[in-house]
Amino acid sequence: MFIHEIGHVSAAYKYGVQVGKIGFGIYMAYLVFFVDMTNTWRLDKNKRLVNDISGIYFQLITTIPIYLITILKPNVSLYLTILIIMISSLMNVIPVLKMDGYWLLTDFLNVHNVQIKTKQSINKLFVELTKKYKLKKRGQVYTLSKSTYFYGIYSIIYSLVKVVCIIFVCYALILLFMGWDNLINTISLVFKSFIERDFSTSLILLNKIFILLIPLFILINVSLSIIKEWKNKKIGGKNKCLDVKV
Repeated sequence: MFIHEIGHVSAAYKYGVQVGKIGFGIYMAYLVFFVDMTNTWRLDKNKRLVNDISGIYFQLITTIPIYLITILKPNVSLYLTILIIMISSLMNVIPVLKMDGYWLLTDFLNVHNVQIKTKQSINKLFVELTKKYKLKKRGQVYTLSKSTYFYGIYSIIYSLVKVVCIIFVCYALILLFMGWDNLINTISLVFKSFIERDFSTSLILLNKIFILLIPLFILINVSLSIIKEWKNKKIGGKNKCLDVKV
């Protein structure tokens, strides 16, 4: 995570951009580092794209020395580390999540925030498709712009992912509250194993508790994001925090 952020900071300094606050927070239930890259909006399109991809670039570079070590001394843990880095990098480029892939898409299209226009994009796509269908029946030709297709399809995919996530979180929360006694019992076992200095058992149980609480963390995180967005709209503030990534 830290190396990923160094990549963004390095690119920013290369182009003479003042970096904002560097810190950590919670994103999608996970602890993440972030860098406020609001000032990169002053750069041209190509430089912003370089800045967006620099975190993943630095992240992938770290796999080279790890891989060289595995050649000299094969180790399952090191192979697993490389795999985790690769998976993390792939997840980072998914454009429906507000990670590097999202900002790559935003900067490539020269749009401030693609997701803000989700509802309008879907409405526009359906209006334009309806218009095209009606004109076609009359024997007239009507061509939709590529941007209308793109924004519309992206917005539909983003909305579907959002709905699926909401359903999953709601389902997981129901299971959590139904098994509340099991959670309390697991917490008591953590304290017991800690007192008995059985730290390996404590870590396993803590991991189990964390997995059970993930949907609750997501709910809290989403709620805070909604409140933050509402406050930003109210004061008319705009912010681009480029990286909220593990």
